[in-house]
Parts: sequence; C-alpha cells; structure tokens
Amino acid sequence: MNCDQGPRSRFPSHVFFDAAIRNLDRWVRYGTRPPHAEPIQVQNGAPVLDEHGNVRGGLRSPYLNVPTSTWYGTSTGASFCRIAGHEVPFDAAKLRRLYPTHGRYVQAVAADTRDLVARHIITAADGRDIVREAAAADIPSHPA
Repeated sequence: MNCDQGPRSRFPSHVFFDAAIRNLDRWVRYGTRPPHAEPIQVQNGAPVLDEHGNVRGGLRSPYLNVPTSTWYGTSTGASFCRIAGHEVPFDAAKLRRLYPTHGRYVQAVAADTRDLVARHIITAADGRDIVREAAAADIPSHPA
C-alpha cells in the first residue's frame, strides 16, 4: 500500500463514477443534462495547485475542498501507484490550524457535501458516507 513517495492514495474516486452512472441514467431517461465541471487548471503544461498542493479545478469533493492531505495523481512504485498516486497527510499542527475543532471540520465537510449532492457532482448515498467518515475522523488530531 505504499508508493515510493508515500502511502498509496486512498482518494475515493468511486464517488465520481457513482455520480457519472446516476447522471447518465437521468440524462437518458429524463433528458436531464449532467453537471459540468471546470477543467483542471493548467499553466505552462503543469497543473495549477492551491495552497495545500492540490489541483485547482476539475471534479471536486470534500477531500479537495476540505482537505486533510495533499493528493498526487501519479507516483512510482509497486502495484497501482502509477495510476492511483499517493497522498501526504497534513500534520497535526496544520489540521488544528485549518480545523480548530472537530465540529468545525465536520460542518465544513457537511456543507461542501450538501452543495455537491445538490449539483449532482456526487450521489446522496456517497455524500452520507463522506459525512459519516468525517464525523468518525480524528480531525483535528489530538496530541499524544
């Protein structure tokens, strides 16, 4: 589960596939056009990164909008590293700066999730799972 650069990414891209299938079904059955996402921002052939080192633009989720890691789309190493990439989790100090309380973190994830579900970027079922995961997470992490 490790790539040469760090832990293999656990980025849940399945939420976008789930929504894509649901949106395709709605388009075919009811003529409801699927949502549109802006392309990943690129400058001089490289993706534009935000203050956390994550790409700007593209399909969004709370994993990018309320981040706890920097996500890399490709890596070197065994197994699926090349296509799955790796992640670098934020340290405890950064998590406490971003999310002073657990409640604030969960509220931010829940608000972003509601918006993404309303826009059909993710499904309601995946949204519930994301919020449950946030509620169970140790964020901000507590000092040992």
